[in-house]
Amino acid sequence: LNGNFATNGNAFTLNSDATGTAMVVNNGGVVNGNVTVQRYIDPSLNPNLGYRHISTAVSGQTVSNLATGSFSPVVNPAYNASAQPGTTTPFPTVYGYDQSRLATATNNLATFDKGWFSPSALSDALNVGQGYTALISGGQTWAFTGALNNGTQTLTLARNTGATAADAGLSLVGNPYPSPLDWRTVASTGLSNVDGALYVLRSNDPSNPYTGSYGVYANNVGTISPILAQGQGFFVRVTQGQSSGTLTFANSQRPTTYQATNYARTTAETRPLVQLSLKAAGRSTGDDAFVYFEQGSTEGFDSKYDARKLPNPSGLNLSTSVAGEQFSIDGRPAIGTAQRVIPLAVGVPAAGSYSLSTAQLLNLDTTPVYLRDLQAGTLTDLRLTPSYQFTVSNASALITNRFELVFSPQQALATAPAALAQQVALYPNPATKAVFVELPANLGRQAVTATLVDALGRSVRTVSLPAQGAVAHQLNLSELATGVYALRLSTSAGVVVKKLVIE
Repeated sequence: LNGNFATNGNAFTLNSDATGTAMVVNNGGVVNGNVTVQRYIDPSLNPNLGYRHISTAVSGQTVSNLATGSFSPVVNPAYNASAQPGTTTPFPTVYGYDQSRLATATNNLATFDKGWFSPSALSDALNVGQGYTALISGGQTWAFTGALNNGTQTLTLARNTGATAADAGLSLVGNPYPSPLDWRTVASTGLSNVDGALYVLRSNDPSNPYTGSYGVYANNVGTISPILAQGQGFFVRVTQGQSSGTLTFANSQRPTTYQATNYARTTAETRPLVQLSLKAAGRSTGDDAFVYFEQGSTEGFDSKYDARKLPNPSGLNLSTSVAGEQFSIDGRPAIGTAQRVIPLAVGVPAAGSYSLSTAQLLNLDTTPVYLRDLQAGTLTDLRLTPSYQFTVSNASALITNRFELVFSPQQALATAPAALAQQVALYPNPATKAVFVELPANLGRQAVTATLVDALGRSVRTVSLPAQGAVAHQLNLSELATGVYALRLSTSAGVVVKKLVIE
């Protein structure tokens, strides 16, 4: 638009279909008059029923305007007061989200799910900038007719405190414009007391309409694009410790050229970064978590660098675990020479076989990265073995004390004096299922890291031997292949290396 455009009462439609979605380029002019804005529902991940997050680019719309040729929205306010919302008849197919309900709703849903509510009537407004979710199949097209949203739109968002704090502060908002929205610009210019992360629900299980996973983006890291499509609803969160925040949308955040919304980095990644993916056996889709290192971030939560975990309806959840909190994107201070250990949290929907694999391992050429399984006693070099298989027998709780990411920057280590090394006993040798390590009293006064290295130089098991003087330590050798190994003991006097044969 190089000036204003008037429809003069003529029909004007911004088309959306499988090939693309029309946009209004904000170039100084406005569209005057009613416009029909279409929003095609991409069926590529799930052509069947599924929840889709939607926002309208047209003002003056109501819930009834969500109807398509084969979808009729259903609302039922009885859902909101029910002690068992899942039994409500008729069951709503359209919902908004109100995080204040987490502290007031007394139903049997999980804390996060208490926030969902059904509109009272089909005549309820679809508020500008607010997101909604609808249970609808793919391949359909929404169409909204009215005046296009334009200019600054400011939302005031709230956050509960107290018992619901871990789940509080989330708001389902939406792109208010008839064009894509660049979240990078929103994050830098439009947030006050609101975290820099955004979450987009992906309906990706054709067999289950009620499941799906949340794509996440923060600080140019994530599984989704920072370019939000026209009509896209998404979650944001008021920063912990704040009771409210503001989200300001502005025309300056709208791209002025046609933008694809598939994920692509805007610049080449230069930061050390690991992307791990958790998948169930036989499934192609999974859940991802990121750890990266950047100057300015801290070991705790930073609203600019990190994204707290938003649990997936699918029950498949991977995150880092920091002081009882889970992060899907975890920014850490610049990597140095000290070893860094980052606990992981794994959630699965059912007992069975799963895998943890590296989707990306970037800019860590001189830093070995390992996946430690404390239950199995294994240490896997992710560069040599990018996928690790494991089983879960009890899926009822989040697994927070089994897996760790270990970053071990290479550094020169002194060798312990030969006379002192001779005082370290390793028996029996050869061994089968276990071996004992006996340290002289002066080495055993402090904790010692023991690493078992195979003939190819790979670290296959790492354990910490507690300070217990000359009392012998037992090392478990189960599940290790027969062969010749080197046991490296990092002591206060230097590194002791002992040869070990496993039969």
